[in-house]
Amino acid sequence: MPVDKERILYLLGEIEKALSILEEFQQETKERILGDPKSLGAIKYYFVVAIEGCASVGNHNYFP
Repeated sequence: MPVDKERILYLLGEIEKALSILEEFQQETKERILGDPKSLGAIKYYFVVAIEGCASVGNHNYFP
């Protein structure tokens, strides 16, 4: 199966967006993040988005 360049670019864009949002959270203190369940949930979500995006890029030929 050929490489779907558009799909790869889309996935890389999603990874980049997730990482950008995670970088914003680096400005927050550990105490503030741990004390705010919404922020902690958002951080976990964007980590999952980035990780799943990486997995999808690596497996895109196997799971169209």
